[in-house]
Amino acid sequence: MKTLLLSSLLLATSVVAQTEQPLLTTESSQFISYWKPHVIDVEDDARVAVARQVFQRLLRGWDSARLAPALYVVDDRNGPWAASLVDGNILLSQQALDVIDRFGDSGKQDLLAFMLAHEIAHQRADDLWQHRFFNLDQQSTPTAQNTAPMLDQHTLEQLEQTEMHADHDGLILMASVGFDPFQVVGQKDFFTVWVENIWRQPCQGEIHTAMSQACQQARKRMLNSLAQLETVASQSSLYQLGVQAMVAQDYPKARQYLAQFGRDFPSRAVLTALGLSYLLPAIEEHRKAIEQGMIDAPALFFPVLLDHASGAENLDRTLVDKRAAKPSQAQKRIQLLAQQAADYFDKAIRLSPNHKSTYLLLANSYILQNNPYLVRGVLQGRFIPQFGADPSVSLLLAMTDAIEGQRDDAIASMQKLLRDPQQQSAILQPDWLQFSLSWNLSSLLRDAGKTAQAREVWKHLAKRAQRQGNGYLFQLALAQIRPPAVARKAVLKQAPTINGLRLGNRKTRDDSAHSIREVWIEGEQYHVYHYQSGTQFITGADGRIVSARQQTPGASLEGLLALGDPAERALKVLGLPDRRLPLVSGEYLVYDPYGLALRIDNDRIEEWFLYR
Repeated sequence: MKTLLLSSLLLATSVVAQTEQPLLTTESSQFISYWKPHVIDVEDDARVAVARQVFQRLLRGWDSARLAPALYVVDDRNGPWAASLVDGNILLSQQALDVIDRFGDSGKQDLLAFMLAHEIAHQRADDLWQHRFFNLDQQSTPTAQNTAPMLDQHTLEQLEQTEMHADHDGLILMASVGFDPFQVVGQKDFFTVWVENIWRQPCQGEIHTAMSQACQQARKRMLNSLAQLETVASQSSLYQLGVQAMVAQDYPKARQYLAQFGRDFPSRAVLTALGLSYLLPAIEEHRKAIEQGMIDAPALFFPVLLDHASGAENLDRTLVDKRAAKPSQAQKRIQLLAQQAADYFDKAIRLSPNHKSTYLLLANSYILQNNPYLVRGVLQGRFIPQFGADPSVSLLLAMTDAIEGQRDDAIASMQKLLRDPQQQSAILQPDWLQFSLSWNLSSLLRDAGKTAQAREVWKHLAKRAQRQGNGYLFQLALAQIRPPAVARKAVLKQAPTINGLRLGNRKTRDDSAHSIREVWIEGEQYHVYHYQSGTQFITGADGRIVSARQQTPGASLEGLLALGDPAERALKVLGLPDRRLPLVSGEYLVYDPYGLALRIDNDRIEEWFLYR
């Protein structure tokens, strides 16, 4: 009979304690309906909202055909714990949040992310079958003071191995969505603290035999896991370097880092990033080839990233005389890049077939290859039967009409979609959908000689964005209506630094609390400097800084911008970013003049890093 899968911190420690009574559970306790009376609402504890935000962010890396789990925080007297139910839900006790509070604000969300990612890893691996040994008792309640059963050595070893796998996979998951694994590794007494709270007695001084064994087990697990987690945390630096190279448009370097990380830790996040490292340069080459008249194709805007610099056009420009389509090096290059992107997106779909946005990325790669048959196969043959119709799909199908030469049909479809009040429910974020739709519609109208109508499309978007209070989208729309702007005025007085250091500097000695770890990249030794505050540097084989990022809450950028500020603040201070790129690890606002990228989560600036 399946029962609760308690967190590693409860199972792998307290199960070895000498107790007199078995853990009391009920069959009904495997379902959320049993726990609903004990679920805590946001109104009762504001930390519940934070836990849900962390959980939803972790689910961006969910790689399973199964439905993603849901999280509930419950009031329970059995101490701090997390648990997975057989019905696919995850529980977290309110006292678990109390324990995390003891570690301060700096790494609080990262510890919470690790705890929840550990349970998500159990769900993804379907580990529940291993825990049928619990006895059943219909008198169990969430408020009962339960104890743990005696286990034989073989079962215990199996449990410990399962828990270590969940630690491993959970750390990779949290790193892939932008949490800091070093905050977990740096808390060497984290597991011991959990056991102390479960038993309500510190692992010091005179303690009873059961407590002593539990503490020894906690320390043993900590030591066994630490070496593994240290390695995973260090290797996660490769993923971080790959993301930074992607943002900086150094795609070959991004592939180098991501491929090395993906060989050991394959996931949808890595496969999608690798696909984007081919799709993004393919889009850029496609745009340039059209502008230079090298290929005859509609000037479409692909809803993959927002790039107002490449998207902005003077609506009164003289249209380029397009030559007849001929095979060219540019076409071959675009085809090759787009096909390589498609291969990675296909792999990502096979790994995670329920992730909708990957299908959209795959369809984009086929549009770039001028292959409407495959586009429709993905959208109409696979997406719609599985997920139903969606405004994002309607936009891509209209773009497909355009590449087939059915310009009037494409315009009609886009105009209908523009009036659709339901487009806010699209997979694409409203910014991406509305801007891409407006850009493509105006482009097709200009090609049809309807310049005035094209301008009205942008006016419509500007008014709509203003009503929505969307300052970013409003500025994007204005940039299309106004004449090309002069070079923007620099706001920052000097190039940004992190702790006074820039990329290329040698890492200076620092007495602040930090750790130094090694990571090997293609035979060369790199060093990762991680500070308890959340700042991190990576130095190359020559000792110079190749990566500098900051997650310190409240850290300031020349007093103009601070971590934790609303994303809107960045637009007011630094203006429109050169690119706005969505990745699994977060959404990035990219400012090329400053070599600065901001990671946005929950509409807040959570991190920034420097790039060349």
